[in-house]
Amino acid sequence: MSPREIAHALATAMVELHEDDPALHRVLTDEVPVPPALRDRFDALEPEMVEALAALLRAHPTMHHLRPRVAARLIAGLLESATHRWAVAEGGEPLARDRLVEELAAMGRGAG
Repeated sequence: MSPREIAHALATAMVELHEDDPALHRVLTDEVPVPPALRDRFDALEPEMVEALAALLRAHPTMHHLRPRVAARLIAGLLESATHRWAVAEGGEPLARDRLVEELAAMGRGAG
């Protein structure tokens, strides 16, 4: 995959994780305590995702990161935070889903 395709796939996946029910997502993340078992699953999944992204950064011929794992952690955190804010935003003019994916993908490509 090209860096453009990788960035688009990552951005799309993150938006899909957050877009189903914004009101429920807001309540679950902001008001409901996370059970320890679920927190453990999230905590176990994040390093796997970061390691997979770092492997992509290491293997791709056009990516030139001195520290791919650090770049992968930053990219994953950026995608999670920006997408979460988009999903739970109230009021104002929300960004269209496709535009959000394109903006996140462009930021991800800029990290390459």
